[in-house]
Amino acid sequence: MKKCKKCGALQSDDRNTCLDCGAVLGNPMSEEDEEILNDNLSDRISDLSESAEDFHVPVIEKILGTISIIGIVAFVILIGIFRVQINEEKAQNPYYSDGFVIVENDDGTSGIYSGPFISAKINRLEENVLFSIFGVILYFTSALLMLFPRVAWYLETLRYRLWFHDCDPSPSYFALVCAKILRYSCFIIASVLLAIVISRMI
Repeated sequence: MKKCKKCGALQSDDRNTCLDCGAVLGNPMSEEDEEILNDNLSDRISDLSESAEDFHVPVIEKILGTISIIGIVAFVILIGIFRVQINEEKAQNPYYSDGFVIVENDDGTSGIYSGPFISAKINRLEENVLFSIFGVILYFTSALLMLFPRVAWYLETLRYRLWFHDCDPSPSYFALVCAKILRYSCFIIASVLLAIVISRMI
């Protein structure tokens, strides 16, 4: 087999000129070079066939999936911080109980009042905890759909596999598009929640 030095096209050994560009061909390739070329071609063919699969994970989704896992860890750390702050705030206000405060008046009487001046910070911290929990769920969904689409599809179709014999449903084009929209939407919303929570801490 000969390889054109000008355009890189492969030609048979009996050719003296390139069919593609008309350049003069040199000597045939050695057996080692042919083996390397065949290995490269087989690798490219396997890569193309893999990228054509329904559950192929492109590089961008591997990156975003990894970022989602980091986001989960960040949210879990933030939840721990907020829980500590909530406990500290409640410890500083011993009369605080579920948004109400026992206040002693100057005349010695006491009453139960809602205490926005005390509970506002706690309510804000509890909102941050809620946002963080939603963020963990969304980032987890995003990571699962991006990094393990085959597992996600298997779990989604598990009820069919349990009820019907020899059932191996393959996703339709519409299902693949919806899954792509879902995983990117989960990632974007979770990232927005993370930005909101961090901005509320400042």
